[in-house]
Amino acid sequence: MDVYSKKSHGRGKSHGYFNQLTYRFCRGLTLLELMTSIAALSITVSAGVPSLINVANNNKVRVEINQLRESLRYAWSEAILRNKVVVACPSPDGKNCIRSQNWEQGWILFVDNDGDRVLGENDAIMRVYEPMPKAITATYRAFGPRGQYIPFYPTDGMRTNGTFSVCVAGNVPELNRALIVSKARPRISKTMRDGSPVRCKES
Repeated sequence: MDVYSKKSHGRGKSHGYFNQLTYRFCRGLTLLELMTSIAALSITVSAGVPSLINVANNNKVRVEINQLRESLRYAWSEAILRNKVVVACPSPDGKNCIRSQNWEQGWILFVDNDGDRVLGENDAIMRVYEPMPKAITATYRAFGPRGQYIPFYPTDGMRTNGTFSVCVAGNVPELNRALIVSKARPRISKTMRDGSPVRCKES
């Protein structure tokens, strides 16, 4: 029995364009057509992957730099509330400060009860911040040793200005951001304090 005669509804076997489509559908794709389709799909996917990665990394930078900014604001507010110096410092283990400008390892806030700017037995850790994702770096630059810790004073906040460079791996400059800190009023910027591109840590 001719399958196409059943689809013609009494109008014969040449059911026009519909029959041609049905025939092509029934016979499937040739190997050449299949390979062409796969190649086109691969090109489309490969073109979209970098943009998806950039979107993901942009979200990571935004989340991390916002958390860093809010932690510094919190440190100053606690310094005012407690009428004591509160110190922020990089800390990979959440228990000890390290001498480093690389804050992507994690950081802590502690109340500097003895006033030596060093986390000791008489000081109290207030908050612990986890390390940033591997694709993100956060480098703090300030005058002298202040690049390794940030003290917040009850009356005037920070006494030394500094800048965090929050960068993403992969050499995508447009995703990098600066956190410019002055008098505990940190602001996020697409450039450094002087308007130059964000300076990232050398790999």
